[in-house]
Amino acid sequence: MLWWIVLLLVMLMAVVVLTFAFGSVFGRGDGVELPEVDRLTALNEQAVRRGVIDDVRFDSALWGYNQQQVDCVIAALESEIDQLKGQTRGFK
Repeated sequence: MLWWIVLLLVMLMAVVVLTFAFGSVFGRGDGVELPEVDRLTALNEQAVRRGVIDDVRFDSALWGYNQQQVDCVIAALESEIDQLKGQTRGFK
């Protein structure tokens, strides 16, 4: 019965040592390239200016969409609404 426990401990030690060895030799790997936020933000602003809201795209983030991109689109939509309100004030 004791030899099963010893065998499990030896296997656990082997896993720990091999994990550390592979991590030291190969490292953590290359990080994922982050997408170009400026390019997507510019494309979203163009879509808002053209009035084609279906073309607006956001990058995924941990809890939803990239908040910076969403804020830029909301700011562009707010300025568009303010511009339209300014044009319609003369019609009242």
